[in-house]
Amino acid sequence: MHRSATWNSTRRRHHEGHVAQALAVFAAAHDEAQPLVVVIAVTNFFWLRFAPGDLADVIAGEAGAATPEYMAELRRQFGTDQPLAIQFAAYLKRLAHLDLGWSFRYNESVVL
Repeated sequence: MHRSATWNSTRRRHHEGHVAQALAVFAAAHDEAQPLVVVIAVTNFFWLRFAPGDLADVIAGEAGAATPEYMAELRRQFGTDQPLAIQFAAYLKRLAHLDLGWSFRYNESVVL
């Protein structure tokens, strides 16, 4: 075998070893990070849900129109009239698709 062919073969195996090692490190870090991501998602969801007031209160207060019908319609639109388990499932689904919602203040997607 020619010397350069042997060197290229050795170099390729060396590179493949580094790629495999990097993938193993990434997989291990990913596995370790998953519980943390779940804890953050659950904490964020329940923290926002159990805070005083809700999005309908904020929007109605800014609009100056807080009739019970308007508040009920806002809660229906945002899904906060649904049971907590359904709201949480919808939140996780949107989070998995990186749909973090819409900014009503800036009239644009939260994730640009």
